[in-house]
Amino acid sequence: MLAYYEPPSTCLPELLSEQGYNTAYFMSQDGSFEGSPDILKNIGYEDFHSVDTMDKEGFEKTNYFGYKDEAMLEPSKEWLEENAGGPFLATYFTTTTSRRRSVMGASSLPATK
Repeated sequence: MLAYYEPPSTCLPELLSEQGYNTAYFMSQDGSFEGSPDILKNIGYEDFHSVDTMDKEGFEKTNYFGYKDEAMLEPSKEWLEENAGGPFLATYFTTTTSRRRSVMGASSLPATK
């Protein structure tokens, strides 16, 4: 797992933050997925929201690393309302379209054409 990432140049979230934007990243995956918290902080996101901080009740786990994307809606709505007074960048990492895999890696969904 990549624990630290120093971008080779300034990334969009940092550039926008310097211009007064509030920035947030939402994902319906586990918070430790691919070292996300550290990477996202290093590229300039101010707020990070993973499924670890979201209410998962009523949301199906879609694969080994995340839940249905709808789990992000309420936390995202709350953040957007709190930051409605100024410019913002809200980014969403979706997972519902990723194929469900079993522990052995075999697809548990029917094959698609």
